[in-house]
Amino acid sequence: MNLEASLLMSWWKKPLIAMTVLLATGFSYPATEDSTSAQGEISHIQTIAFAEWKLLSPKEEQFSILMPIGNIEKNLMGNGTKKDYTVRTEQEAFSVLLWDMSAKVRGNEANLLADIAAKPQSNYRLISQRKFALNGNPGIELNYTSEKYPNQKLIKRCIIAQGTLYLIIVVSDSPTRAKTFLDSFRLK
Repeated sequence: MNLEASLLMSWWKKPLIAMTVLLATGFSYPATEDSTSAQGEISHIQTIAFAEWKLLSPKEEQFSILMPIGNIEKNLMGNGTKKDYTVRTEQEAFSVLLWDMSAKVRGNEANLLADIAAKPQSNYRLISQRKFALNGNPGIELNYTSEKYPNQKLIKRCIIAQGTLYLIIVVSDSPTRAKTFLDSFRLK
């Protein structure tokens, strides 16, 4: 096999392996309009998009999510009751924050979500919010636009499940990347 064929094979295998992992873990994503041919074949565009992501599923946690390939920063706060998993690029940030709620706070999920929605986000303007549920667990999504950079959006999804508050936060100017990240969140 010549060098060109070898490089082509290594380029081709990476997206295929990433897609195989995604399919094996039960993830499904809506296809983009240019990603699937009339015969149902996956195009080059969709394959490359999936190759830019890796599955984060910490053994000690009850969630999984696709994160952009990069250095995942993990921070523990409050004696381990608050955890933060973040990937930053030059112009984007993708974070999953977990807060193990105390017994005092449990049972007031609706109030907690309302409080989160009521807090202003500095340098951003709230443009929409919606309530939703994930596996029967209450959640709220908040969409913001940057006051300084109108194309940059901040989206927060807050979900309460089994005594844990999950904040899934993305700052990006790419609606496709934001949607891939947010929609990939799963509870185990």
